[in-house]
Amino acid sequence: MLRSIVIEKRFYKIIVLLVALMAFAMPLFAAEGDWWQGKVITAFRYEGLKNVSAETVDGVIGSYVGIEFSDEIYNEISGALYEEEWLSYFYAEPGAEGEAQDLVLVLNIFENPMVSSVEIVGNDKLKTRLLLDSQTVVQGSFVRTLSFDGSAALIANTYLSRGYKDATVTSSYDYSEDANTVAVTYTVTEGKQYKVRDILYEGIVGLSAKELDKQLTSKKKSFFNAGNFLESNLAADESAILTYYATKGYPDVQILETRVEPTGEETEDVIYVNIVFSISEGSLWNVGTISITGNSFFSTEDLLDTTHIPSSGIYNAEVLQSLVNNIAILYSDNGFIFARVTNSETRHEETHTIDFDIVVSEGTQAVVEEVIISGMTKTKPYVFEREVTTRVGSVFSRADAIRSQQNLMNTSLLSNVSMNLSQGTEENGVVVEYIVEEGNQMELQFGATFGSSADEFPVSGFLQWSDKNLFGTGRDLSISTTLSPTTQVVSVGISDDWVGDQRWSNGISVSLERYSRSDVLQRGVGSDYYNGRDNDRVTYPYGYSNSNDWYNLKLTPGSAYLMSYDMYRIAATYSTGYTFSWNPGSLTLGASLSVGVNKALYDATVYDPYEYLITRYHDGWKFSNKLGLSITWDGRDLKQNTTRGYLLSANFTYAGGILMGLSNYMSVGASASAYHSLLTVTDDETGDTKSLVLSGTMSASVMLPQYWNNNDSVMEGNGLGWYSPKLGTTMYEMLYIDGMNNGRGFSVVYDQSFLWHNQIDLTYPLVKNVVALEGFVSATGVTSNYEFLQGFGSINWYLAGGAGLKMQIPGFPLGLYLVKNATIMSGSSFAWEDSGYLPGGLKIVLAITTSLY
Repeated sequence: MLRSIVIEKRFYKIIVLLVALMAFAMPLFAAEGDWWQGKVITAFRYEGLKNVSAETVDGVIGSYVGIEFSDEIYNEISGALYEEEWLSYFYAEPGAEGEAQDLVLVLNIFENPMVSSVEIVGNDKLKTRLLLDSQTVVQGSFVRTLSFDGSAALIANTYLSRGYKDATVTSSYDYSEDANTVAVTYTVTEGKQYKVRDILYEGIVGLSAKELDKQLTSKKKSFFNAGNFLESNLAADESAILTYYATKGYPDVQILETRVEPTGEETEDVIYVNIVFSISEGSLWNVGTISITGNSFFSTEDLLDTTHIPSSGIYNAEVLQSLVNNIAILYSDNGFIFARVTNSETRHEETHTIDFDIVVSEGTQAVVEEVIISGMTKTKPYVFEREVTTRVGSVFSRADAIRSQQNLMNTSLLSNVSMNLSQGTEENGVVVEYIVEEGNQMELQFGATFGSSADEFPVSGFLQWSDKNLFGTGRDLSISTTLSPTTQVVSVGISDDWVGDQRWSNGISVSLERYSRSDVLQRGVGSDYYNGRDNDRVTYPYGYSNSNDWYNLKLTPGSAYLMSYDMYRIAATYSTGYTFSWNPGSLTLGASLSVGVNKALYDATVYDPYEYLITRYHDGWKFSNKLGLSITWDGRDLKQNTTRGYLLSANFTYAGGILMGLSNYMSVGASASAYHSLLTVTDDETGDTKSLVLSGTMSASVMLPQYWNNNDSVMEGNGLGWYSPKLGTTMYEMLYIDGMNNGRGFSVVYDQSFLWHNQIDLTYPLVKNVVALEGFVSATGVTSNYEFLQGFGSINWYLAGGAGLKMQIPGFPLGLYLVKNATIMSGSSFAWEDSGYLPGGLKIVLAITTSLY
């Protein structure tokens, strides 16, 4: 017979206290006082364990060994044990051990039953795995109650959500007293699946069935819809019909009856039904006058301008309610948090018009009396205080408060922010409290990317440790490495987004880099060096005997004619920026200065590179310095998980010139991104939202001539003057398709003068802040011809489209995509790329994606 061991938790303490008092007192009548008080706990002994190991219990309370016993310590031990799902109740007995009479606590433990198995019988149409995942009982877990009806109801709901409206699920169990385990069985009677053949409407005149169909959650069976009948959708459908009619001038609409009628069409597995809505439309009404009274702070015209009122004049309950809501928001944004906005309607039967009357009770403007930030655990208060735009003594603004919450979240130090308003000491005073939850601020990030560049090993990994909140100051310290057989980079950097109370960012980083280049062209016998331009086409690589063959064929010579070299770079970079914040967005001006030295290593007695600049870098350590300038306008709602807004940016790079060094070029780039939420889903239990976001990005970059002192005849030097960027850079410093952020799925394409990238993404988070489903299409155009501005006919287009999973963890931007590629090369037509190793020329691309944080 099953003992009555399932006890409500609120009775635990009473039972344990009584049992413990008896257990402690009975063997100690002969002792003077409670001898165990103050004794050091030297060990725990456990009695009654069946499905829980002693090691598991030690993991909960083992840290109390070596601590002096007291009533407070015993309460802590008790509290820790009762947090465990496996514990039903326990009582303790003191024992002495050794000459020193050390205290040993013997715990008599009564476990909750453990689930030994979960089985579903009777299911045929739905898979067992799906049904098991829909309920909450898990094999190996412990249960405090032996009623499984709640989980049976969850399984039944799974059937209902798929149209099995007659499905029933019952639960039963077998309890083993010796093993203290319970085997759970759910018995399913599925019945037939119900599908909607048609949706019919009775009594409609003013609106069409086609219009109403679009409003419903229920859908009839078609090629694009399963048409499963869900009875739970009917109430929502009725509400949607009433709401839609009210926007079309029918405020008196009623649904007289909703019927579900069998069509008589039935198969072995499916019953087809029609849904019939019987509707009384009422009369069509127009809007008469819209009046607003009680307003003095805002004019009536200003209040009416908050909402677009259709010129048709047809009564629209949704628009009129939006007007009321928008007026309330306007007052709230300007400190009238106690303002009340009410509305009433007056009907005129003779004209069939409805006057809409709005009454405003403004009250007084609320003044911020105090701003509190609570919930901080590591961060120093000033780090968050400087992000808050709500100021003591100012009129409270709802828009300011929302902006402050966004600023706090954009620090990337928090997992959540909420706001609370309370009455201050003054009549119109308000206390604004921002409640923060600090997230993980110290991260170890790693990842990998796959490519197929001829110059780099196809797999590279990165490892980065960062503390985004160094000593609670909001400063970001990071140490990162990028490692592969061909690339090794180690860098250390520290940055801060503020100087005092000014949003002025500063950062310093130092890096050591090594790049191994293989399959590099050598200079042909009798050929000049290639300087990056070779307008006369007189140079050729080793393996060719003349330039005509080289420029006509452009085939890479065999490996016997190629060479390898290592490029080392040591660089220090200082970056700074200032951000101006307003409610519509923020403007950031940025600058950076990078000073570095480079050297190419190879055996000059054996190899002679075709590209002239490589020989210059081989001669000794050469400077390569550059200055970067940028401007960004950020109108996004959030930097992470953006759902709406836009981002505009432009950048300028000045390399060499008056900064000196072998790299001499200028480049200009610009980009624009826009985001729009198509659909938002809210979790009723947690309140978390997920948005289906459509985004688009367009970016373009161009390499420009540089003014520098070129005295090298090979580089067509003639002293001070303007020179093509191809004369002042290696092929790796020019623009390129990386195959990950642009031209996804393609091999790397180097040595380009112009790059134009366009991409459209559709993103939905599967697990918020962790992973999202992403579909994309992109077109990336490049040309190596510097004179491309004379016409765009020389542009080669690399097209990509696909879908996959994208990590949304900051600093861990990996994506795994199934991609199809195509090209439109200069002078050629559209052509599919069939180099993919999957059917249809598809390929799997694991990429590091850029996140605009």
